[in-house]
Amino acid sequence: MRFRLPIILACVIAGATLAAGCGGGSSNDGGSRATATPDAFDPNILSAIVLGPDDVPKDLPGVTGEFNENITNGLSFNTVYGGKSLYVQSTVGRIADKSLQASNFDRLRRSLAALVKGEQNYNVDGADRGFVYQSADPPNLTGLVFKGDFLVMIVMQSQDKTRAADATDRATLDKYMNLVFGRLQQYLADPTSLTPIPDARKFGTPTPNSSAATGTPAAAATPTP
Repeated sequence: MRFRLPIILACVIAGATLAAGCGGGSSNDGGSRATATPDAFDPNILSAIVLGPDDVPKDLPGVTGEFNENITNGLSFNTVYGGKSLYVQSTVGRIADKSLQASNFDRLRRSLAALVKGEQNYNVDGADRGFVYQSADPPNLTGLVFKGDFLVMIVMQSQDKTRAADATDRATLDKYMNLVFGRLQQYLADPTSLTPIPDARKFGTPTPNSSAATGTPAAAATPTP
């Protein structure tokens, strides 16, 4: 069976950072009310950390930038670019509850190892831990790093295999990870140094015409296996 990895990986992030499965409800579906985080952290700052349109090639159109938000002590924000030929996803997540961090971070790591395979250590300067995953069918390269309450994940994939070399290029993965993780480090060193992107999706706002579980528009879905 060929997994629709971009969608599944988004679900994995939702499950790990929100302690909820992909089939559960979300405030993005308009059926539940978004909740505020229990401390001074502004979730909207995540839009300033993930990959922006200027960070990816111009031939990868922006698809969406959305929150996964189900409970108060975990959330993530994703940006997605491209499509079946070359898909790039960046995710920054936070788990505020210290009692949940270790188990949920490990759950995410195990899920990626099962889906993408080929887990190796990923040395990213300043990270607490890092791992990289690679698969050949479909061509996929995924980086995952942890820093305190936060995680950063970068996914590159060529579902139709037409840009397999681009999807598995380690130098490109490193570039994207360094951009996003560098912004996270900047924020942690000085929270006032970054501001939310003005036109990005705001925490708690409904997302029209999108999948509530993944935050990915139906048009971005990869073919059914």
